[in-house]
Amino acid sequence: MTNTNKITITADEVADILGKEYDDVDRDVLMAVVAALVAAGADLDDYDELIATLPVSVHAYDDGSSSSVVCEYGDDYEDAARNLWDGADYGDGDYCVTVSWNATDAADREIASGSFDLVGETAEPECPDGEHDWTSEGEGGCDENPGVWSTGGTSLVIRSHCRSCGLHRTERHTGSQRNPGECDTTEYEAAED
Repeated sequence: MTNTNKITITADEVADILGKEYDDVDRDVLMAVVAALVAAGADLDDYDELIATLPVSVHAYDDGSSSSVVCEYGDDYEDAARNLWDGADYGDGDYCVTVSWNATDAADREIASGSFDLVGETAEPECPDGEHDWTSEGEGGCDENPGVWSTGGTSLVIRSHCRSCGLHRTERHTGSQRNPGECDTTEYEAAED
């Protein structure tokens, strides 16, 4: 028997497939069988054991990029998606990028999906006097919590400065009610003369 991919399947291979001895059959042959089952509209649940012997495609994407990788059935699909984004560069400064992913089996059925955030933070400038000694004293706010302001919902702004070099730091915390792509930010500003 032959499918549209021009792979010839022998009677022995069909017997192995029907006998569920998938390890003895070439992967290309198994893929051709699954493609033929899909084309014929077969109930794929009857062939889950066969499909589980074949590779899975993991597709990961953010708002502007996408990438795919093939892995084994049962692998850690989120880990495979994270590896696709390993070393991604979104530039300097603070950012939070949500990467979504999904895994599809050889019959093109989604078997898993999820998302994860990539977070980048502004590097703290060095203190010329050694280590920064941060304080919020004199930064406003209330006596019990100087330098801290609520900006609505669960978000906060915290202002502080270094006692040693005078560098000002403004931290914006989005809290648990953040919007997609919104992240905590930190800004530094040199002390005024």
